[in-house]
Amino acid sequence: QSQRWGFSPFAVAGHASVVHGRLCWEGKLVAAVIEAKLGVRLDYAYSGSGKGRKVVVSGTLTGERNPRTVEGTVQQWETTGNGSPWRNSADWDRQLAYRGSREWARRHAPGVMLGVVTDDENLEMRNVTPPAETLSGVDALKASTQPRQSAKEDAPAPEPPPKQPEPEPEAKPALDLASPRRAYLLSVETKSGVTKTGKAWTLYIISMELEDVGPITANTFSKSLADEARDLIEQSSLVTLEQTPKGYELKSIAPNVEQEEGGLL
Repeated sequence: QSQRWGFSPFAVAGHASVVHGRLCWEGKLVAAVIEAKLGVRLDYAYSGSGKGRKVVVSGTLTGERNPRTVEGTVQQWETTGNGSPWRNSADWDRQLAYRGSREWARRHAPGVMLGVVTDDENLEMRNVTPPAETLSGVDALKASTQPRQSAKEDAPAPEPPPKQPEPEPEAKPALDLASPRRAYLLSVETKSGVTKTGKAWTLYIISMELEDVGPITANTFSKSLADEARDLIEQSSLVTLEQTPKGYELKSIAPNVEQEEGGLL
């Protein structure tokens, strides 16, 4: 994919993630690809508020005079899956720009976006296979009025022999979480309460895609760590974790400097 776009493979890898078993790309990377491949500088005009917040994306293709446009609202494009980047209303303008640039390219320059799916769009995918059909009222009545089988045919089938116990799976080796690991941050949530002694507490829950592990949540009571995590949402980061009986605890977080220095060509 990086060769097709003409970008550094190291820079592209830093903006990739796996969602529902599919390789997806960050919105900021796709927006950069559109601008680089088409040589079109897209303009974004915002209006409205709340779920009706709208963006009009316009750009003029080479050799044309009049700009081509697409428009959409938060209500039309918002995704609500676990870890959706639309969950924070403060990020809506940014997400409208990312989604708007993709919709503009799919409509006016589809060759650039062929086969490209972003992480938030993949959250919208769901199983639409209809459930198995059941007997309607008429069919059920017909079945109940069928003549009964003979006693021999009605006799219950012999019980199958008991199953042999399956061997227990081998325990997986514990992960080395003390060393920094690459992670793609998705969201930060808060949970507050009061202890029995009346002391208030706030727990920060960070959702991420952890390298060689997959989607996890890590907890911390540190506000500074949570603030750093918010600044790194939708970016490649380096984290250290501690596995406790209650799950993962975030010990440190920092930008993935190696990826940032690679940059986009």
